[in-house]
Amino acid sequence: MSKKEYGKFLIPKGTTLLKAMEQLENAASRNLYVVDENNCLQGSLSDGDIRRALLNGANMDASIDAYMNKTPRFIEYIDREKTKHIKALMLELNIETIPVLDNNRVVVGIITWIDLFSSHKAVAYQPKSNLVFILAGGTGSRLDPFTRILPKPLIPIDDQPIIEKIMDKFSFYGFDSFILSLFYKSDMIRAYFSDKDVIRKYQTVNFIQEEFPLGTIGSIDFARSKLTDSFFISNADILIEADLNSILHYHQDSGAILTAVGCVKNSVIPYGVLQTDERGLLVNIREKPSCKSIINTGVYVAEPTFLSYIEANTKQDMTDVLKSMLTAGERIGVYPVLEEQWFDIGHWLEYERTRKYFELRK
Repeated sequence: MSKKEYGKFLIPKGTTLLKAMEQLENAASRNLYVVDENNCLQGSLSDGDIRRALLNGANMDASIDAYMNKTPRFIEYIDREKTKHIKALMLELNIETIPVLDNNRVVVGIITWIDLFSSHKAVAYQPKSNLVFILAGGTGSRLDPFTRILPKPLIPIDDQPIIEKIMDKFSFYGFDSFILSLFYKSDMIRAYFSDKDVIRKYQTVNFIQEEFPLGTIGSIDFARSKLTDSFFISNADILIEADLNSILHYHQDSGAILTAVGCVKNSVIPYGVLQTDERGLLVNIREKPSCKSIINTGVYVAEPTFLSYIEANTKQDMTDVLKSMLTAGERIGVYPVLEEQWFDIGHWLEYERTRKYFELRK
């Protein structure tokens, strides 16, 4: 691997958490290696390190230095050909990359999992048994008048219905068994998936039918007998351009019964904000201040025990269920993604942004 190729895995000390998240996504890696101005190894930084920092209240502009692992594993240059040893180490640590250092601790290479297991280069993610439950029964009022004719899941993005693009993303990562919850214009959705060219792309596609609207999560009651392992929940208008395997692993490692995927969103107030004292006198003015929040995307990973909070054949909204879980002291995780990785296709502005995003990728 050339210096240009392994350079994407290196990140300078003092870089912000936000920049580190962006670099992880660009490198398509779960780990970066922190170096000084001489490329000497200072630490490692995983996607988990960044997400834990954000969830513990760290600012996106904070330096990575306080959150990196300062004793990362590495391979000495003289041992770089000891393939059997390196394979065993990577399997033991469950890591996909490991740096190679010279005698001065300068990073002179990165060994990747694919380098060692080259026969796997063309192998897709292996199929998994974890089901994906998709809520596809909404009326899509925010996309009126489109949804007077088509149900929201069938509105096209890049020559594909929204729901098929969502399912293709899950299927790419090996999650290709689906349960679709239907209500509004359900016959049209069933008819679309009766097409052999569509249905054969996935291992299984099953349907449940709401007889009346059951809110944003109530219909999952009808699928509880099938949800016996960790499973995904997704709205039919949400696309997450992130590693879904990493989300599942993060959830399972956390011990939570539910993990919500959250979007780190920067909101700017387009005005000068006046700050006053207790007498009502101006003490400061902040011009167009911004604040960062973690927004609920509508994508979750759950354990079967989550279903104990779902009532039988009853209208329930996810926000109410989450509040009940918090009151009961349940452990709920949050997996943050970048704003650029979340597409909420359920209203016009985001629909247009998503459409343009996929046009540019052609």
